[in-house]
Amino acid sequence: MGAIDGRRFSAMIRFIVAQQGADGAELFEMHCSRCHASTAHVLRRLPQERAIRRERLSSLLAHHHEPDEAERAALIDWLVAQ
Repeated sequence: MGAIDGRRFSAMIRFIVAQQGADGAELFEMHCSRCHASTAHVLRRLPQERAIRRERLSSLLAHHHEPDEAERAALIDWLVAQ
């Protein structure tokens, strides 16, 4: 069996996540933790008010490595709850 290129691997992971309904913690681990070591690192500059936090995360993640709407929504829900 040959090696799987990065795009195919990423597509496979997205398919598995979609089938299993990954939660925000899993999505953070898969998509964010490589550059952002912890949720505290991500959230430290956001206000504590959940509505504002949700709005800013929605705006940021729409253009920052999370193009899938369902995954983005799950990730935002989880981050807002932190």
